[in-house]
Amino acid sequence: MCWNNDFDGARAMLAENGAHKRVPRYGMEWACVGLVESLMKGDEKGRARDVERFQEVADAAEKVKCTGLVEKVERDVIVADATLNIAVGQLQLNQYIKGGYHFHKAWKAYKHLETYILQPPRDTPLPPDLTDSIKYGVGAFYTCLSLVPFGAMQVLSFFGFVASPLVGLQYLTDVANGHSVRSPVAMLLLLAYYLTLPSSFEGPTESLTKAAPLLEIAVKRYPKNSLFYICENLYRRKRGDCGKALVAIDKAIENAGAIDLPMVLKYLKAETHIMACDWEAASDAFNDIITNFMRHNVAFERSAQMMVGYAGSEAILGRRKSALSMLQKVRNYVNKKSSADKAFGEYAARCLFQEVADAAEKVKCTGLVEKVERDVIVADATLNIAVGQLQLNQYIKGGYHFHKAWKAYKHLETYILQPPRDTPLPPDLTDSIKYGVGAFYTCLSLVPFGAMQVLSFFGFVASPLVGLQYLTDVANGHSVRSPVAMLLLLAYYLTLPSSFEGPTESLTKAAPLLEIAVKRYPKNSLFYICENLYRRKRGDCGKALVAIDKAIENAGAIDLPMVLKYLKAETHIMACDWEAASDAFNDIITNFMRHNVAFERSAQMMVGYAGSEAILGRRKSALSMLQKVRNYVNKKSSADKAFGEYAARCLADPESLLEMSAFYYLYAVRDLHHLGDTARPNAESLLRSIHSTASHSTESDLIYYLCLSVVTEDSLEALRALQTGLRVAKAHHVECYYHMFHYELAELCYKKGEFRASEQHLHEGAKHKGMMTGSWENRYKLAEMQLKRV
Repeated sequence: MCWNNDFDGARAMLAENGAHKRVPRYGMEWACVGLVESLMKGDEKGRARDVERFQEVADAAEKVKCTGLVEKVERDVIVADATLNIAVGQLQLNQYIKGGYHFHKAWKAYKHLETYILQPPRDTPLPPDLTDSIKYGVGAFYTCLSLVPFGAMQVLSFFGFVASPLVGLQYLTDVANGHSVRSPVAMLLLLAYYLTLPSSFEGPTESLTKAAPLLEIAVKRYPKNSLFYICENLYRRKRGDCGKALVAIDKAIENAGAIDLPMVLKYLKAETHIMACDWEAASDAFNDIITNFMRHNVAFERSAQMMVGYAGSEAILGRRKSALSMLQKVRNYVNKKSSADKAFGEYAARCLFQEVADAAEKVKCTGLVEKVERDVIVADATLNIAVGQLQLNQYIKGGYHFHKAWKAYKHLETYILQPPRDTPLPPDLTDSIKYGVGAFYTCLSLVPFGAMQVLSFFGFVASPLVGLQYLTDVANGHSVRSPVAMLLLLAYYLTLPSSFEGPTESLTKAAPLLEIAVKRYPKNSLFYICENLYRRKRGDCGKALVAIDKAIENAGAIDLPMVLKYLKAETHIMACDWEAASDAFNDIITNFMRHNVAFERSAQMMVGYAGSEAILGRRKSALSMLQKVRNYVNKKSSADKAFGEYAARCLADPESLLEMSAFYYLYAVRDLHHLGDTARPNAESLLRSIHSTASHSTESDLIYYLCLSVVTEDSLEALRALQTGLRVAKAHHVECYYHMFHYELAELCYKKGEFRASEQHLHEGAKHKGMMTGSWENRYKLAEMQLKRV
C-alpha cells in the first residue's frame, strides 16, 4: 500500500489493535512506511525522526525471547534491518562514528543470517518473507560495497566487509521477482544500479536489457508510485525515446500530486525537453523551477546546471538578454557540495565576465579616454570574476583575480588623484574608478587586523575614510554606479555592529542617502529593506512596517519574499505584536519545511516563533516548534547555532524558559536595544510580569537581568540588574552569558565616564571568546577601538 502512496492506509493496517507497538515485525514495517514516505516526499529532515523509530524497533526486538528457530531468525532480521536503517540515517545526518558503528553491526548480523540461505535448515524451513529479507540485506551490502573505490575497499576489508556484485545482484533479483515486503525496494535498488551508474565504452545496452523486465513488473505492480516512473523516464532517455520518456515523467508528476516531489520531477521533465531539442518547452520548464527556488532563496541540488540549461535554451531561441540575465544570477545559487554544479558555475562566470575582460583587453585604443574606459571594464570584469570564484570556493583563482582587480583599480586611482588636464575624463568613468577603489578601501577596512597584515604584503591597503568618501561622491552623482554605491554605503552604516555610543552617527549618515534612494528608485525592494533597518534602529516600528510592506509590494514580480517576510516578522516581534509575529514566522517556517531546506537563520526564526506562541499562551505549539529546531540549525552560522543550543536548553526546562524565549530572541538580535518610547515600557511591563509568574531557573533569571538592564529607564536599576546577573552567572558557572553581562556593564560604565572600569569589563568579557558569536566578537573589537581613542 505504501508503495502506491497510501501511507495512511498502510499505517492503519499495521496499527490495528495497536499491533505496531506490541509486535516488533509490525513495528518494523511501521517504521519502513515512514521511511518510504520520507523518500517519496524528499523529506531529508525527517531522517532524525526515522532513526529514532528504527532505534525503538531494534531495542524492542532485542528484548524478545524466542522459543523456535523461525522466531529467532525473524528477530535477528528485524534487528539487522533496523540497525542498517539507523546507520544510513546517521550517515545522512553526518554522524559518521555512530553511523559507521551501526553499519558494521548490521553487516555482521546479515553475514550471520546468510548462513540460512547458503545452508537452509531442513527441519524448519524459513518462510519466503524471511529469506527475502535476508537476501535483500546481504545483496544490498554486496552490491553497494562493489561501488566503493579500490583503496577505500581495502580499508573496509580489514573490518570484515566483502564486495561481491554478482552474488549481490542475484540476491536482489530473486527478491525483486518475488512478492515479499522487500520486493519493491529491491527492485528500486536494482533499477538505480542499472540506470544511474556511468556506462563503459560499449554503452548502457546490457544494463538497459536487464532493467527492462524489472520496469515492466514495477509499473504494473505499483502504478501509483512516482519513483518507478522516474526510472522509466531515465530508461526511455537512455534508449533515445524522448516521447515515451515525457509520458513517463508526466505520469510520475500526476502520481506525486498529493506529495512533494514536484521540483525533482519538473527538473527531469525539463531535461527530457532539452534532450528532445524542444527549446521552448525546456525554457518554460527550467524557468518554472528556477523561479520557484529563487522565490524561496534556496539552492536546488543542480541549480547552476539548470540555470545554464535555461540560458542555453533562451540563447538558441534568440533571447540573449534573458540568457545573460540568468547567467548573472548563477553564482548565488551554485551547489558548492557538487563538483558538477560548480563546473557549471565556473562556465557561467567565464561566459559572462571572462568574455568581457578578454574582449576589452584586445581593444586597441587611440586616445586617453578610450584607454581608461577599457581599463575600467577590465577591472570591473576581473573583480566580478574574483567574487564569483570566491563564492565557488576557488580561493587560489579568486585570490589571483582579486589581486589583479586591486592593482588595476589602484593604477586607475592616479586619474582621480592627478586628473589629466588636457583630456578630462567623463563623470561616468571617474565614478566607476571611485566606486571600484572605494569599495576595496571600505571592505578591506572590515578585515581583521591579523589577516590585513598578511594582505598588506600583497599591496592591499585599507582606508575607510577615503573609501567612504569615494563611495559617497558616487552615490550623490547620477552615474551607472550610483545605486550600487548607495547600497554599499547603506549596508555599511546599517548592518555593522555599533559601538558604545550606539548607531546614532551611522544613522545620521544613512538618513540623507535613504531619502535620495527611495526617491530615485521607488520600485526597488533593496532600498526599502534598508529603510526598514533604519527605522527599526530609530525605534519607529510603525514606519519600519510601512517600509517592509513597500519592499514586498515591489518584489511582487521578482524573488525576494522569504527574506522580506523574515524582516517583517522581525519588525512585528520588535513591536511586541506577538500575534502578527507568530503568523509571519509560521508562514516562513512552513515554507522552508515544505521544501526541506534550512533558511539562513532557521533556528533563530523558530525560537522567535516559539517565544511569540508562548506569550500568547499556546505552549503546546511553542514546544512542538522547539523540538524541530535541531533539524534546521544553520551550522555555518555561530549565531544560529547559539539559538539551536538555547532551544535544547529550553526543551529541558520549559517551565522557566519558554515564555522568556521571546526576550532572549529580542536581546540576541539587538532589537531590544532599539525599542522606541512607546514599545519600551510595554516590553518592560511584560518582562516583569513573566518573571514574577513563571518558574525560576538560573538561565531565566540571567535573561531577565540582561533584558531588564536594557529596557529600564533607571540607570541605577540597570546597574544593579547587571551586577546581580553577573554574580548569578559566575556562581552557577553559566559561561555562555559572561561576555554579555561584561559588555553591558562596560557600556554602562563608558556612558558614565568610568573608562577604566569599562576597559576592565571588556578585558574580562574577552576572555570568553569561545562562547561568542561572530557579531559579539565584532562588537567587542569596536568597543576596544573606541576606548583606545578615548
